[in-house]
Amino acid sequence: MEVIHRSPWRKARLLIVTWHGISLDDEHEWSPGLYMSAAQFTRRLQFLKDSRCNVLPLAEGLARLRTHTLPERSVCLTFDDGFADFRLRALPVLESFGFPVTLYVTTEYLGSCLPLFSPALAYLAWSRRGHSFENWYLGKLPISLDLRTADSRSAVVGEIIDFVTTNRLSLAERDQVLTSFAERTGADHNRLRGSRMLQLLSAEELKQASGSGVDVQLHTHYHSIPEDRTSLLADLRLNRNIIAELTGTSPTSFCYPSGIHFPDCLEWLREAGIRSAVTSVPRLVSSEDDSLLLPRYIDGCGRSDAEFEGWVSGLSNFIPGMDALRTPIAFHPAGVSGQRGKTALPDS
Repeated sequence: MEVIHRSPWRKARLLIVTWHGISLDDEHEWSPGLYMSAAQFTRRLQFLKDSRCNVLPLAEGLARLRTHTLPERSVCLTFDDGFADFRLRALPVLESFGFPVTLYVTTEYLGSCLPLFSPALAYLAWSRRGHSFENWYLGKLPISLDLRTADSRSAVVGEIIDFVTTNRLSLAERDQVLTSFAERTGADHNRLRGSRMLQLLSAEELKQASGSGVDVQLHTHYHSIPEDRTSLLADLRLNRNIIAELTGTSPTSFCYPSGIHFPDCLEWLREAGIRSAVTSVPRLVSSEDDSLLLPRYIDGCGRSDAEFEGWVSGLSNFIPGMDALRTPIAFHPAGVSGQRGKTALPDS
């Protein structure tokens, strides 16, 4: 591993690592693909320091990649979505190590003080795993809530998300559905509100994070990738305008929601002034990669220390099948108050 870590091959490549959330409570037990404990996150950063990695701001890392001036063991750190736990758990650790970070922010729920509907629904269903409930009303239709297995929970969550998406419910209406679900199942909805679990940053928190050096970038407004040019450009304008108003910056880097993209959207992103875009394909970045299809390693508590170390060194890039790995990361449905786009269902 050390031979590859110190090799010219590794020096010519950039590892972009991303996380989604650092647990405030037991989120990492619910979704190890999305979440990690603060202790494990600290170990990750300590490994980067002990390995003498050069942790670069994303824009600098990409610029030096193109000019073939990367230092040895170059790494960039990113977070997706903009959860409140980024400020409460991740940022203090990052600042203690002096590591720069890019935060890709989706803005529909920004400052709403409401749990994001889909992940909150999936979390509440998981919290009542092993139970089943009859005669809960979704609209005017009674449905059964079988939460006994992962598959049955996924089916229940999917049915509710389909209803919310089809009926384009507002944020307040979605929260009413969530509250009703919690009341029927005995799940602790108030804990989500009080703890900031599965909530986004407030507008002031995002402004403060940017002021402290966090690089805030684009992740769409509705956390979906619209399938037509007009909708995508409109979504990006809204996402960018909100971020620009709060941070005083004009973001030009983009993260595909759920890692989903399609050929036509690349040209639309260029039209919108996007200079770089990151995917969820796990691989180190080379100077030959398209700047709008940059690979990243998505970390979570389901990833072992050895796997993380393998990606930092570059060894995992050579292991057959590793490039095909994906972490399911979608969480709130497209189209509930905007345009329908391409997404996946949340973990449950």
